[in-house]
Amino acid sequence: MNYNIVIIDSECTLEFLKSHFYDFEDLVRYNVFSTSDFVQLNTISFPIDVVVLRLEDKNYLHQLLKKIREISHFDFTPTLIVNDSISINELIHHEFDLIDVITQKQYLEKEFLASRLLFMAKTTAKYKKFRGENNIIKTKLIELERLRIKNDFLFSSTKTLEDLNQELMHQKDEIEKQKHEIENEKRRSEDLLKNILPEETSRELMIHGEAKTQFYKKVTVLFSDFQGFTKTCENMHPQEIVRELATHFSKFEEFCDEHYVEKIKTIGDAYMCAGGIPMRNNSNPIDVVLVGLCIVRYIEKSNKEKRQQGLKTWDLRVGIHTGNLIAGVIGKKKFAYDIWGDTVNTASRMETSGEINKVNISGDTYEYVKTFFDCTPRGKIEAKNKGFVDMYFVSGIKAEFSLDGNGILPNKEFIAEYSKL
Repeated sequence: MNYNIVIIDSECTLEFLKSHFYDFEDLVRYNVFSTSDFVQLNTISFPIDVVVLRLEDKNYLHQLLKKIREISHFDFTPTLIVNDSISINELIHHEFDLIDVITQKQYLEKEFLASRLLFMAKTTAKYKKFRGENNIIKTKLIELERLRIKNDFLFSSTKTLEDLNQELMHQKDEIEKQKHEIENEKRRSEDLLKNILPEETSRELMIHGEAKTQFYKKVTVLFSDFQGFTKTCENMHPQEIVRELATHFSKFEEFCDEHYVEKIKTIGDAYMCAGGIPMRNNSNPIDVVLVGLCIVRYIEKSNKEKRQQGLKTWDLRVGIHTGNLIAGVIGKKKFAYDIWGDTVNTASRMETSGEINKVNISGDTYEYVKTFFDCTPRGKIEAKNKGFVDMYFVSGIKAEFSLDGNGILPNKEFIAEYSKL
């Protein structure tokens, strides 16, 4: 990597350029400007990695610093100022400033100056490397560099080499500490994003900064809704209601994870999930029906325990439909993965047209799953805004594909046929 170092109005430029006391000279391209020429620039054809600025008039310094920000290719340009009387606190007024001030004496010490320039150049390289990361990491990196400056980074001309080494070791420890914090923050933000969005979608969002909307030809959508939810909750405390819903929805999520089905969202007491997104597959109608059966059997078991305890039962309807739809991420600050299309509306109608504690599927879904499941035809049932739709109740896995023939768990034959899809 080559570093572009811009030197503005330095009386010692020629002497410095002739020196060979530093080990990175082959990596450096020097660009020398007079103060007047630099102020007149409107743009510059190369990215500036470090600016060396030597000027006595500190009022003029602010104008030059503003100019550096305007023509730099980046919003972050390390600047080394040579001055015996200016305080760094007088200069830093910008969020992305990385400014260091050294004395004239330090400037003439070539090894000292070379190490400072290399450090600042590497800082720019690090910034370029992490520039594509998310905003949390960018902010942390800037805080890290500002911390490095604040923690006694300004060395007085009287410091010995031993003092300098001790200070550098201290700064190294601080940098390592901040590095671990940045890595932990990155992991936390990535884990949080994965919990909100499907893994493939969150990965696309982290890499490209956006997730494109996708069209899917074959997706199976499941809706569930608790029957008489409002009446059931009339005599329940709100916290108890939320706790009950959280318990049930957590089990629903377990069933989805087990069968590679993606949870989409919950709306009150309604739960929606879908198979075949974001990763496309041919098995999604079977996967979603298995989830529906698991949900119904879980609720039946839960209600049996509630009856034994004299508690109110929670009955629900489950509806499933297969078709095409669009899926994608909406929102800029609060992301949400959602699905749209007539398939979603039809799945909702399958739920409202069903019966409690039964899995009601459309004729389209039936054609995909009839080989694996026992289904009871209901004929054409009128669905709101859909006219008359073929519907079927799924009672369980067919005996020849069921472990112990109980219609609940798939056997080896089921898995063998399933793997052919």
